[in-house]
Amino acid sequence: MRRCVTEDYAPGKSFLLRSIRNLFPRKVSLPHEACSGTKILSRCEAMAEPAIAERSFDEDAALIERIRAGEDDLFMDLIQPYERSVYHVAFSVLKNTQDAEDASQETFLKAFRHLDQLRALRTFRRWLLQIARNEALLRRRKDRLHLHDSIDEPDDAGDSDFTPHDLADWREVPSKILERKEVCWHLNRALEGLPQKYRETFVLRDVQHLSEKEASEVLGVSVAAVKVRLHRARLLLREKLTPVFGRRRWIHQLDFFKKRQQTVSCELVLQQLSNYIDNSLDRELMVDIEKHARSCRRCSVLVDSTRKVVQIYCDERVLEMPDRYSERLRAFIMRMTGKR
Repeated sequence: MRRCVTEDYAPGKSFLLRSIRNLFPRKVSLPHEACSGTKILSRCEAMAEPAIAERSFDEDAALIERIRAGEDDLFMDLIQPYERSVYHVAFSVLKNTQDAEDASQETFLKAFRHLDQLRALRTFRRWLLQIARNEALLRRRKDRLHLHDSIDEPDDAGDSDFTPHDLADWREVPSKILERKEVCWHLNRALEGLPQKYRETFVLRDVQHLSEKEASEVLGVSVAAVKVRLHRARLLLREKLTPVFGRRRWIHQLDFFKKRQQTVSCELVLQQLSNYIDNSLDRELMVDIEKHARSCRRCSVLVDSTRKVVQIYCDERVLEMPDRYSERLRAFIMRMTGKR
């Protein structure tokens, strides 16, 4: 289930301190040093003392069976770990707090009423997030908000052509700074500033940690499209957050595609950046990219700062939630289902 990138933790510390205390090394790490042979997205370890206790797939399935057998009161226990996830998925489409909360309430109500239609009990979370996205899209179409979207937004086919412009080296950021409200504000505004298709893909993959296949099923697109959108989303977020976390702007004009007499070029590093961070390339190419980064300062900085973007958003609790959201959600479910 949801996991973070930190490989160890110390109970008693705040969640943000635990999740980001190893985030920014004192020097820019080369890709092979920071990766440690693990996938950031698919092998993020669970955080100590989470706000909501994690549950296994089997525990979810057991609860669902009991609810189906007539123990409706357990529904609130079933959805508790997913309250934030559903809200963030809805918000990634709607970008409006009240609309996202309304969509979340309708999502859980539909899940309660149609729980018997869930065939594979272990897929409950993915099923729930798919309902949330569909509900948000329905509400968005009714409000015709999509008419305000930019007509210049590129198609998926051209997403991999994006070139980063600001290659400022990201400085060491103490955990205390990351706990400040203004920094969290920047993180939320940067995510909100992404085009919808990149924002919701990033939320599903890097915040909710769905697999590529799961995200493709929720979004209704191919796995290849998920990869392309995630790659673009990470680079866009890196650009947006560099003024916040970047330090000396040591390069002013990017000559990123300058041809080099070597096996791996800067262009190839850019194209395969997300695959490299996710450790989904073959070993030979991974090694070649690491060798290239040892001699190319620009690529080393690009990989390091983009990885930090993924790490910063690893725990969904860095994203904003409406005050008393859970209380209103529970009151709504009880009112609509007649439960007390």
